[in-house]
Amino acid sequence: MNLLTIKWWTVQICWVVVSVFFTIFGIDLLRAAYHLNHPSYFLLTFFSSNLIILISGAILAGMLVRIYLRFRPAKTNSDPGQGDVISDENPAEKETEHPKS
Repeated sequence: MNLLTIKWWTVQICWVVVSVFFTIFGIDLLRAAYHLNHPSYFLLTFFSSNLIILISGAILAGMLVRIYLRFRPAKTNSDPGQGDVISDENPAEKETEHPKS
């Protein structure tokens, strides 16, 4: 394992931990909003907690997708010989026929 791999995993795990923390914090804030008596405080707390949940959930989903893509096996070509074909013709050297006017 090289230094870049360790750094990549450290950054991903830190983002996951931070986003899980803020998701839980947003859910707790949402639950607390329902115990408020003043309507304007309820609205402010309700919408701010939903924004916290939305942003941290999006970051968490993005990090989980990146980790999944890291573990996914690489795609292989269904026809292994197809990419190995070497052509003798250089497209830049081809003469093209132009219509005579």
